[in-house]
Amino acid sequence: SGLEAEIKLAILKKATILQKRSDNKKKSLSKKEYEKKYGKALKDRKKN
Repeated sequence: SGLEAEIKLAILKKATILQKRSDNKKKSLSKKEYEKKYGKALKDRKKN
C-alpha cells in the first residue's frame, strides 16, 4: 500500500504541474489580449 500511495502522490504532483502550466498559458494569453485591447489606447495616450 506504500507503493500505491507513492503512485497517487506522483500523479497528483504531475496533475498540479500541468494545471500550473495551463494557468500560465491562460495568463500569457490574457496578457496578449489585454495588450491588443489596450495597446492602441496606450499608444494614443503617449502621442498626446
